[in-house]
Amino acid sequence: MTDRDKPEQTSVNDSGTGSGSDTPLTQQSSRDVLEQVRRDLIALRVKHGATSPIGCMCSNIIELIQAPEVPKVFLERQMADLQRLLAATEPAASRASHYS
Repeated sequence: MTDRDKPEQTSVNDSGTGSGSDTPLTQQSSRDVLEQVRRDLIALRVKHGATSPIGCMCSNIIELIQAPEVPKVFLERQMADLQRLLAATEPAASRASHYS
């Protein structure tokens, strides 16, 4: 609906409405974030070895994040287990500095 007192108004969108923008997105999409997490997990698996406990945990998480419907509790448990494994592999001096 237009106001007859304002001739500059129209009932049609401005032609620039659908045009592209050179402004970048302020946040990554969920798909981009998951892809980055997947890459990080693959790198971690390579670093520690695919058959190591950390490598196996990374593989499990990669499979979980690629599944269409995964109960959140499964993913949270796997991530917590991975964090515990990683913490256990830190050098003692590094662990001490985290708690001081």
